[in-house]
Amino acid sequence: MCLVAVCWQFITYNGFPNDHYFHVARARQMLLGAWPVRDFVDVGAPLMYVISAASRWLFGDFAGPELLVVGIGVGVGAAATVVGASWLSRSTIVATGVTLLEILASPRSYSYPKMLLYGLAGCMIVAIAAQASRARLFTAAGLTAVAFLMRHDHGLFIGAACAMAIVLSAPGLADAARRSGVFAAAVAVLLAPWAAWVQYHQGLVPYFELGIAVSRREADISVLRDLPHLQLAAGLTTANVHAWLYYLFWTLAVVALVLALWRRITRRERWAGESVAVGAIALIALTLDASFLRNPLETRLADAMVPGCLLGAWLLGLVWMMKGRLAFVIPVRLAASVLFAVTAVAIWGVGDVHDKLDEVGVFEDDLEHLQQHTAAVVNALTQPEMDARKLPSRVSAGLVPFFHYVNRCTAPTDRLLVSGPYADVFVLARRGFAGGHIAFTEGFYHSDADQQLTLQRMKRESVPFVVLPLDDQDAFARSFPQVLAHVTAAYDLLADIPVDGLKGIRILVERARPRLGTDSQTGWPCFAPQPQVAGAL
Repeated sequence: MCLVAVCWQFITYNGFPNDHYFHVARARQMLLGAWPVRDFVDVGAPLMYVISAASRWLFGDFAGPELLVVGIGVGVGAAATVVGASWLSRSTIVATGVTLLEILASPRSYSYPKMLLYGLAGCMIVAIAAQASRARLFTAAGLTAVAFLMRHDHGLFIGAACAMAIVLSAPGLADAARRSGVFAAAVAVLLAPWAAWVQYHQGLVPYFELGIAVSRREADISVLRDLPHLQLAAGLTTANVHAWLYYLFWTLAVVALVLALWRRITRRERWAGESVAVGAIALIALTLDASFLRNPLETRLADAMVPGCLLGAWLLGLVWMMKGRLAFVIPVRLAASVLFAVTAVAIWGVGDVHDKLDEVGVFEDDLEHLQQHTAAVVNALTQPEMDARKLPSRVSAGLVPFFHYVNRCTAPTDRLLVSGPYADVFVLARRGFAGGHIAFTEGFYHSDADQQLTLQRMKRESVPFVVLPLDDQDAFARSFPQVLAHVTAAYDLLADIPVDGLKGIRILVERARPRLGTDSQTGWPCFAPQPQVAGAL
């Protein structure tokens, strides 16, 4: 199943979205010698930066190493889901079926930690509920710490579920206290170096205050204002598919939690710790449903797949092994089969599976289209990302000539200041970001002290260009007047670049920077020696 997931990521690759580049840009910043918190703003996912940085350092600065990270993450998560689902359902067929749905749901590339971490968490919770040995407690602590460093809320959700499994599976209060103490102490020890780093360079309290404020703002922006409407008479419309999966995920968690409690009370567990494991996974499912299922719903549904698949596998296993009168068992199994089939059709739509297969060439009569598609994917993964056939945003698409100019006429250590939320600009330009900010978000890091810190960082950096997406200019001016004043005083207009559907992009060049020549293709100034053309005298 791991290989299936990796192959699916490869054959359906069509470029990374802009949101994927927020952690990749920070990874490239680390390759320039910068560190999270100390040198640039960390939004709470340092391990994601480290993994992407290590991949690019080992294999090269292009998209291929990043897809390798995504593929391995999704593949290991799928393998863990199969293992956890087979333990819960006692059926390899059921486990394989639900994991295939998880893969076909095709979560966004930057969501690979959600498949990886929650798949492993499902296995870990089942193992702890069955026997909370010291080795398993330490392993659970390690997973919690890794999840926290991948993104802080992942660590919180997984840690709470593991703690629930540890406490409820203990034979008595003394054992519960001892086991939970070992688990908590191990997590604290593992996270102590990170906590000390943050405390020294920023302070844990302001770090978490800002992180919570950013999360609240994102939640306010993307919250579901109205619940999705399910209109059965309309059939399998896009709206119905989204509504079906939304309510299915919530229903699976509630039903599994209630049924697990009932089976524990009535002593109907098939193995020791079964109800505890299901209850802890249901806790994760409810938490993810409340946190992840927001606008735009069509891209968020896949984020809640893993716990839904695990709980669905457990319920399908119960139905399939149900004993009793055939007049009752057969209709129940038939109903479960219909629900699974409807869900599979919904996943097929949400994952855009038909169009993905069509693009790959599966529906063609010969292998030529498939070979062409494979060659195109390989080419996209091995060439500079600025030359990809599909670019992450309209802004980066409009700036491609500028990216080539930057690579010709500046040093690799030079940086860009970009006011808007376009992290892809840094990655495609192969340059770091200036002042410690990928984007200048209105209302955050805008105090006088924060702006002075930004300017102090810029004084230590080489920043030949400022890129101002004009749609975001008013917000930038309101929240960061000191930074804007410095830009106005130290930079001149280089060019205004039109972008379809947007106001355009203004590029400024540092006024006092010594020129080393003129770019032959654009007529703009060069700040680094241009490569000699072969055969030139």
